[in-house]
Amino acid sequence: GIRNWSIEAAKVIQDAGFRVLMLDSNYGATRDARMAGIPATNANVLSDFAAEEIDLVGIGNMVASTPNDQVNTLACLSLRHTLGISHVFQTHPVDYEESERKSSTTEFNGRIFGSQPVAAQEFTRKEELGGVVKCTQINAEFTFEDFTELYGEDAIVLFRLHEGGGLTVETPDLLPPVAGDSLISLVVDDATTQVEAP
Repeated sequence: GIRNWSIEAAKVIQDAGFRVLMLDSNYGATRDARMAGIPATNANVLSDFAAEEIDLVGIGNMVASTPNDQVNTLACLSLRHTLGISHVFQTHPVDYEESERKSSTTEFNGRIFGSQPVAAQEFTRKEELGGVVKCTQINAEFTFEDFTELYGEDAIVLFRLHEGGGLTVETPDLLPPVAGDSLISLVVDDATTQVEAP
């Protein structure tokens, strides 16, 4: 699922030296990603083409963030055998808290993506409110508490870049970041118009 926020996050990850590949069935979305310098494939993630032809060498994680929760779950189910069950993520399904009769089967879902369990529609809403992707380093002078105070409790951490060169996909159950981590986040508040934090 390619959106402006995911393109911006992909650029930061790619600039940090990781291979990134975006996939969307909407040609306009894949064109936007390519125009931003991000490799993108125009295909349905559930198609035979996606399963058989897409080169996943160098890809360690998958994030499904389309507005359709069932597509996200099926994408995670499709790639969990290739990437491993702990490496497939999806935005929080809208029906996650519903009764058994109405909700999707959680055993097939990917891990919840982002520091807060929010649905794909909430990412879009934040973007419409002026949300932007920021990469902010946590250190002794600018702690995670400072980050939270600057960007507010509603900031969604998407990924962490580690000082040693690793990348972690953020989930709600991770321990707080430590000095040396750089947080790739979607933030919405007056701070987005200020100079980037150290």
